[in-house]
Amino acid sequence: MSLVASNNEHHKIEIRQQIMEVTYGLNKSYYTLMTERMASNNADILAKFVVSNRKERNIVINTVITYIDGISYLEKYHKHKDLNKMDLPI
Repeated sequence: MSLVASNNEHHKIEIRQQIMEVTYGLNKSYYTLMTERMASNNADILAKFVVSNRKERNIVINTVITYIDGISYLEKYHKHKDLNKMDLPI
């Protein structure tokens, strides 16, 4: 196994662990939504965003659900375009 493949596999495991942390206590469908229906790079961005907000702002579970629902819908609407490359209207 090459080092690149190993690093990529390690990154995927880290993403799934973050998603498990983000969706802990939620219906399993939120885990499935983030792991199977979103692009992995977008799921990673969303997971980091939610983890950060939970630590810094102590957001409630309903806010987490709203973030996951809203951002996954946005990502699907834009055909899984990289969230970092989306422009905001002025």
